[in-house]
Order: sequence, then structure tokens, then C-alpha cells
Amino acid sequence: MADIPLPSNFYSHNLFGIGCNDQGQIGPKSKILCRELTPIDENRFQNNIKSVACCRDALLILTADQNLYFRGKLKASDHIEYKFKAIPWRNDPMFHQDAIQGLTNSTIGLSEEPEIVSIHCSTSDFYLLMKSRSLFRYNGKDFIKVDPFHLNVKIICTYLESADAFVITTDDEVYFSNAQAPFAFVNFKPSSKIVGMSCGLIHELVHCEDNLYVRGDNNCCQLGLDNEDVKVINDFTSFKTDYPFSCSNIKMVRCGNYHTILATKDSRIFTCGKGICGELGNGEVHVEKHVWLEVLTLKQRVVDIFAGCHTSYVIAEDKTIYRCGRNYEKALLINDVDNQTVFIPIKFTRKLKQIVTGSLACILEFQHFVTLLPKVNLLLQRDTSPFSDIEIKTSTDRYLDE
Repeated sequence: MADIPLPSNFYSHNLFGIGCNDQGQIGPKSKILCRELTPIDENRFQNNIKSVACCRDALLILTADQNLYFRGKLKASDHIEYKFKAIPWRNDPMFHQDAIQGLTNSTIGLSEEPEIVSIHCSTSDFYLLMKSRSLFRYNGKDFIKVDPFHLNVKIICTYLESADAFVITTDDEVYFSNAQAPFAFVNFKPSSKIVGMSCGLIHELVHCEDNLYVRGDNNCCQLGLDNEDVKVINDFTSFKTDYPFSCSNIKMVRCGNYHTILATKDSRIFTCGKGICGELGNGEVHVEKHVWLEVLTLKQRVVDIFAGCHTSYVIAEDKTIYRCGRNYEKALLINDVDNQTVFIPIKFTRKLKQIVTGSLACILEFQHFVTLLPKVNLLLQRDTSPFSDIEIKTSTDRYLDE
């Protein structure tokens, strides 16, 4: 087993992709599969990237000077963008009206110029979370301002294989939308402040300060519960069960297709659910179901975790990436294995800025000036608040400030 070799242009580009390229997500039209790290960045934003987000078939980039670009395909469109296309969001007067209204109703130092603070992808829409705490969705043609929670969004949560989207407001109210339908209120009252949320293909988890709420399909134990007792949960529910961890010690949780990964504040990693490609990291394939199992303990502090469709990633403070699961066309950055059943590390000679993953691809951005030591700002299925005046302890850059 060996890590993939680095390309000869590794130090002259910052953004790379590897894996499936069937919708033009990471490479030219001529390459359906990219089996080596392939440069994605272009001169117009090569050293200017603020954040990256992706779903199954599309890649979205926000630059530091607030320009948006995407490539690939959204579910509602038959057209594939094989090169980055600019999204002229500033031309829409809705954003300027929103910024002015946010300035009128806020005391957090906004300006009349609209500003995007985070970007998110589902299979049907792109979501833009503004500094005013308003939310806009983009379906490939038009921008729509999302109601009913004007100027009140704290967390936006999407999944790379789904059209589902969740919003949590500053009042800890939860709203849900599917496939461009209006957001609807979810009848859920948490016992304490919501810290983070993650949604998978058919299950969701909400992490509060002292509790864990679960909803959805549990046929593979992906909710961490014995499925002989619980098959499907229709409403967010907290179970008084003997977890192998304390709920108050949870740092973050992420959902995949049929598995879930959880990190504690003392750097212990737990997984549960179905492990058909080794994504549980317990040394086995074809695991039909498993409740919470501790699979990894790190000496380094855990910065972020991610659950892809059939992959799991752990990012340590020293920028080491631990990964396991399906290595489709070397998307796990491993050279000679189909299914990686335990977490193995890889560490690059350049500073890793962020990593995102699609269904069958992996995208990495490296810091341009390699002598600097920046904050890591990973956006792996980001489900946390970007606002400095909200004390949310699941934002990656906040972990590094602790």
C-alpha cells in the first residue's frame, strides 16, 4: 500500500482534484477519470480562494474578493460546465437591499455592501449565507431569497448526495427543505443550545451542548442505536442510552450515506452504521450494521472530520489526513487498494488549507505561501456558524483558537 505520487506541478498550483470527473467537476472534458492530483485552479482566482464547496456533480468556489465560480452540473440542468463559469450575483439588486436591511436591523457592524460568509451545495441548489444572516439559494438560473427566517440564520446544513437542506436559526429553530421546496418548520425543541448538525442520505443528527438528537432511517444502525429496538425515527429524538462517549464531550459529528462518524473533544473517533467499503474504519468490509465503535485515538487535536458517501476522513491539528473507505479511482489518495478498511495517515509537504469531497472525488487546496502558518479553514460538509458574535464550538477556525 502506498500513497499516490505527487505531480510535477504540485508546487505551482494550489487547488487539486482526484477521482471521478464524469460531470466536469475537477478536470477537462476529455478526462472522465482523474487518477492523479489534477490542477483545478485558474489564474483569475489561483491565489484568491476563500472557500470551496461541492456536491455529487458540481464544484463551487468563493474568492476572497467575493466572486463566485462553478463547474459541473446541477440536478435541474442538462448542461455541463466543463470550465469555471462566473455567477454574477452582485448584479441582483436583492443582495444590496438585503445588506441595507441587515444594516438597519443589526448592531454587529455590517455595511451596505453585501458579503457572502459561507457557501453550501446540495444536488439541486447552491446556498449563499450572507453576513446579514440572510440565506439565498441559486438553482443555476435565478437567485431566490429564502424565507421565513430573514436575518436570522445560524447554521446551514446540506449533503453532497441529496437535495435536502436544513437551516438552524439563532433561536435554535430548525427548518427543512427538499428539492427546491419552501423551507418548513420542524417541530423540535432541544434541551440546550444547538452546537452543530449533520445530514446524510437518509438520516440526520443534531448535536447540542449536552445531548444528541437523531432522526431518520436506522436500519443499518447509522443513528448509533440497536436497530432491533429502533428502525425509523420520524422526529428528532434523544435516547437515554449508554453511548461509549459522553454527549457533553462530543466535538463534532458527520453523516454519510449509511454511516456516521463522531469525534470527541479528547480526540477519540467513533463510527457506526453500514460499512460496505471499509468506511467504518474497523478493519472490515461488508459490515451490514454496527452501533457506535471506537476506531481511532489521536494524540493530536482533531480539527475536523468528514463522512463521504462511503468514505471517512479525520483531519488532525498537524494537517495529517486520516482516511478510510472506498478508494474509487484513487480518490482516497492511495495507489493500490480498492477498499481501505482502517484509518491510515497522509501528510503533505505543503500546508493544507482546506479539503472537500464529492461522491467519488476529493478536492484539496494548499496554501500558496508555504512559509506561512495560516489558520486551517476546512469546509467538510460545513454545518457551523461563521459569525464571530455567536459562540458555536464546531467551527474549525474556532477550534484552532481555543
